[in-house]
Amino acid sequence: MKRVVIVLGLCALLGGCGRRELEDRRFPTVLTAETGNIKAQEEERQAQDSKYIDYGHVKAVILSRETAENGQMLREILSYLENNPVFARNILIYVGDEETLEAAKKKEEDTGIYLEDLAKNQPGDGALELPLKDLLNYLHNGEASIKLPALYTENGKILPGGSIELRQEAASASNVPIPRKTGFKE
Repeated sequence: MKRVVIVLGLCALLGGCGRRELEDRRFPTVLTAETGNIKAQEEERQAQDSKYIDYGHVKAVILSRETAENGQMLREILSYLENNPVFARNILIYVGDEETLEAAKKKEEDTGIYLEDLAKNQPGDGALELPLKDLLNYLHNGEASIKLPALYTENGKILPGGSIELRQEAASASNVPIPRKTGFKE
């Protein structure tokens, strides 16, 4: 009898019922970052949504061009992503113009999967993908430069288009990336 009670108790504890049921959650696959304070953006989005936003399925982050070009804002975003365990180190990082950010927000439950598939299935040297872990490595290890893939929107479709090159100057003690633009499609 004791064994039966213990087994039933364990089943109840491990049943998986949480505070929020699946139908009460929303699972975006892309996160857009227009300012350095990404946590405030998340809180604002949550306050405006009737469902709980679960970021555990995020496949890609699209930074605004201004954010990517501002070393301090970029550092704040990377720090937040690095210190928040819900974000995997293999999520892809992109930069996009305003139109691209708006398009991604409208289809945030599909865009991340699309970008992940696009990066995986394109021929070449992987120029379309920059995982978070590589960008963090660049930041923390003082690498000279790294290319951040850029996206643009044409006829409502998000497409790859060029990159922004980030370079760290000799003052690696500050460890703040200095962006240098190359090939960003206007």
